[in-house]
This record gives sequence, C-alpha cells and structure tokens, in this order.
Amino acid sequence: MHYIYDGEFDGFLTCIYKHYYSDKAAGIYSEKTYRPNLLDKSYKVITNQQQAEKVHKAMVKQFSWKMYADIHRTFLSNYYEKDSYLLEYLKIAFKEGEKTDHMRSLEAVYQVQKIGRQVGFEQHRFFGLLRFSQLGNCLYAKFKPDHDILSLLGPHFSDRLGKEKFIIHDIKRERAVVGQNGDWFLTDMVERPEQMLSKNEECIQDLWQTYFEHIGIEGRKNKQLQQSFVPLKYREYITEFIRTKK
Repeated sequence: MHYIYDGEFDGFLTCIYKHYYSDKAAGIYSEKTYRPNLLDKSYKVITNQQQAEKVHKAMVKQFSWKMYADIHRTFLSNYYEKDSYLLEYLKIAFKEGEKTDHMRSLEAVYQVQKIGRQVGFEQHRFFGLLRFSQLGNCLYAKFKPDHDILSLLGPHFSDRLGKEKFIIHDIKRERAVVGQNGDWFLTDMVERPEQMLSKNEECIQDLWQTYFEHIGIEGRKNKQLQQSFVPLKYREYITEFIRTKK
C-alpha cells in the first residue's frame, strides 16, 4: 500500500502515524509528484494535526538534533523517493534512537544523511549567492534552487536583515519568504514584480555589473574555479552574471 499525502510535512507525519497505527505503508509519496503504477495500491491520507504532532513529539524526544535536521532537509529535497527513504529511516530510528546516526551501512540511513548534506550545502550556498534589489519599500531576491529550501533561508535572513522588509522568491515553486522585524512566513507567490525596480536600483545594478566585468585580471581568470563556487545553473538571477554569463 502506497500512502499519498498533500506534500506538507504534517501530511507526511500523518502517514507515519498511519503506518504504525493502521495499515503498513510500502511507500509514501506526495500527490504532487506521485507516478501511479497499475500494480500498486494507493491510499490518500488526509492530514491530521493531532496525529502529526504525536509523531513530531516522539521524534524530538528520541532523536538527536542532527538526526532531526537530516530528516527535515531530506523532506525538503527534490528526490522522488525521499519520503520512502524517510519511512525506512524512521522505522530504524524509532527502534534504535540516537544510535541510528552511526548505522551508515544501512541504505536508508546512508541516503537520508547524503541527501540531508546536499540540501544543507545548497542552503549555505544561497546564504551568499542571493542578490537583493530595492523593490518599492522592501528588498526582493529571486532564485531557482534545486531543493525547497525557502524555510531554511527564512531564519537566517530574518536575523541578518533586522527591521528591513524583504521577500525571497522561489521562482520554480512559486512560493516566497516574507519577513520584517525578525519575523517571517511562507506564502504562495505567482507574480514576478521585477518591473517595480526603481531607476536608482537599475543604475546601481548596472554599475555593479560593470565593476564586476572589469575588476578581474585577464591573465589570472579561472572559469573552472569560479564555476565550482557559483555553478552556471544558479547564475540566472545573480546580478553580476546577468551580462557575463556566457
């Protein structure tokens, strides 16, 4: 039996509850990405906040901080089998507790740790790669991450930007983090408000692009090293590469 849920973390935790207190799940998948097979039986799980909270409390009580972080980051990844990996991981973790972190020879543990590292790496990359523009009375940044890392960026930039109003827009998923005064929240965001950039902001961007193009010493340029720090796939919305991405 495959459990299908709404794609939210509480929905996934409800599936874990159902696995233990109802029918065992052979796999768990988000309804947004599920690819049905004629031979597989599936069941749509409706999110239940109380059941999800019960599972969450058990995780916090029994798991180390690192285990919880790996689980959360893996959940935010774009891997199709992520939820099924997490199901197998949690079956081990609820039995073994914090010892699970050292059981890397087990496939589920290995995969969750590996995927968690990849998501964490992308998160830390965008701490430095996001470029904010002045948009009306707030700061605005757009990007297309591989993984759904908006909720991981919210606390960092909320603290870093202080009282500034800001929007971090995930173009791929049409969602955004909106923050001010140390608080932030996630919201859907379909529109792209770039046309609201002021003339002053356009001038500043143009000056920065010109500076970036001419600051380097021609004989010491290392494109390969540069790409290792700023991969080509991330450059579409990085100001200094808009004119130099070729």
